[in-house]
Amino acid sequence: MGLITDSREGDKEYLTSIIAAIYKNFAAATDVRLFNNNFVPGRGSVFGDFVEPSFTGYTPFVVTSWSSGIDPVSDESYVYPGLAPVSFTITSLPGDTIYGVFGTDGSSHLLFFERFDTPVILSAVSQQIIVFPKLYVINAISGPDAYED
Repeated sequence: MGLITDSREGDKEYLTSIIAAIYKNFAAATDVRLFNNNFVPGRGSVFGDFVEPSFTGYTPFVVTSWSSGIDPVSDESYVYPGLAPVSFTITSLPGDTIYGVFGTDGSSHLLFFERFDTPVILSAVSQQIIVFPKLYVINAISGPDAYED
């Protein structure tokens, strides 16, 4: 069984409703976490590949609600934490070097990840890392040959 829509607008609405349902109903308690190992995550990455920092003040950020939207530039559907942005603050030294961010379903199931272009060096009390996770769904359904029956 496949998806049949009459227009790209219909595809956007469908994708937006799907991602909103997934993240609002099934992953409402998503943890946004940092990693401090010099690791390049990829398609086969698992929770155990990431090492979380141990700086004072670090704790995973629990997202309890998600919102959804459509990017006005790329026209792609996305979801983001309802209380975005997400911030992490160092409260005492020593600091740490942070290479990226990842998310889990509240346990050890990996949902998303992103390695920063440049590592963030936390070296001062009250220094913060602020991230704004946006999870995109790329619309691969386009053109007359994309329909299934």
